[in-house]
Amino acid sequence: MTKFAFLALLFCIYYIAGMYESPALMVLFLTQLLLLPVMFLLSVYLKRHLTVSFAEKTVYAEQGLPFTWRLQAENSGRLPVSRFLTKIRISRIGRRVQERKKVQGSSECGIQTSEFRDVPEHCGIERFRAERVKVYDYLSLFSRTKEMEDEMKVIVFPRKYDMRIETESAAEGGADPYRHDPFLPGRDHDEVRQIREYRDSDSIRHIHWNQTARSGQLWVKEYEEEKTGRVSIFLDLKEEIFLEDCGWTPVEVTPSSDGSYSTSYPGLDTDMLEEMISAAAPEQNDAAGREDPGRTETDSADESGSILQEFSDDLSGYRRLIPAAAVVILLCAPLSLYLRRRFRRRQAERMDCRGIFGRFLEMLRCAGYMSGCTGAEEGFAEALSARLPCLSREEAERLVGIVSRAAYGSGGPREEENEFAREIYFRTEGWIRKELKGLHRLRFKYIGGF
Repeated sequence: MTKFAFLALLFCIYYIAGMYESPALMVLFLTQLLLLPVMFLLSVYLKRHLTVSFAEKTVYAEQGLPFTWRLQAENSGRLPVSRFLTKIRISRIGRRVQERKKVQGSSECGIQTSEFRDVPEHCGIERFRAERVKVYDYLSLFSRTKEMEDEMKVIVFPRKYDMRIETESAAEGGADPYRHDPFLPGRDHDEVRQIREYRDSDSIRHIHWNQTARSGQLWVKEYEEEKTGRVSIFLDLKEEIFLEDCGWTPVEVTPSSDGSYSTSYPGLDTDMLEEMISAAAPEQNDAAGREDPGRTETDSADESGSILQEFSDDLSGYRRLIPAAAVVILLCAPLSLYLRRRFRRRQAERMDCRGIFGRFLEMLRCAGYMSGCTGAEEGFAEALSARLPCLSREEAERLVGIVSRAAYGSGGPREEENEFAREIYFRTEGWIRKELKGLHRLRFKYIGGF
């Protein structure tokens, strides 16, 4: 679609340029036409230097919850990749139909990782196979395909649920918030839910003998199943730590209702514990005092580093646009020079004799003729006619006289005098352009704008 739109725009510019005979639009058409082979070669270059693979070969996930997996793009070239498309086939055990997935990404020079999210619907093992990667140029006009052989395994576990855990002290004190009432429906296993006919797999002890005796047919009692019961699990949080002077010492950690924890040492002497704490306190204070002088410098360095990192991250999104902008500027440079030259030529067609004489001297200096002259020297007309064979001595003297009268006379120049000065200027410009060769001619024509 992008290529079709670009070709349509190219055709419209060519049609308008031919309809109105506009050289500027024709140069724009040729510039855009040159973009096609450049972008094609660029896509080939980017494809050769890009390698895409899975960053992790095995990923663990939970059923129904999103998980993150990463693609690693390694760009060994000097130009960043603005866009690539990876085609992935997802297969699951027990399912014949394979799901196809397309993910897009970009890569700067070097190794870069892109993150993607997916939600598994069923438990089991899913295999992500990367089949091919398609690399685009900066304008997405052309793309080159590269085959891949990489696989990632996603192991999907059942979803986890939270368990309520209470400490032994909290369970002993106060009433149980989850009181077990055996008279509630569904809480008593002796409660009969219904009576039905006997089946071969039923237990004999569930036979309703009274109903069987009345009806002469075997009947079975079905009891209510427990569905809302709770089971309390108590964990012993006592641990042992190794103390240098006391060996392995038991430690008891008790959580409180506000989320904090209290620690006690049941097997340790209280006096010995206080001595150990008081002995360790001065060492910590001395260490903190030694670290304080350099902490300010470290913090300031960390802050400056974080600021630079944030600034670099903000500009990272624009780095991939720099090569595209450079290519566009390089291709548009001839058009801008051509338009500048046409603008200066049209401007010269409307100048009077004084303005055209100043442009005349500028043209001579650009071509390397009489670079040190200002036009007011003695014998300037003779030197001008001798240096430029396209001008006779009479024409040079008349040109200098017209400019002198316009600059120092009381009246302004006549229109025929302005026309004569412009005619001398354009004739000299054409002669100089023929005399110059190679790069000097291009510099005079486009850089100088003559």
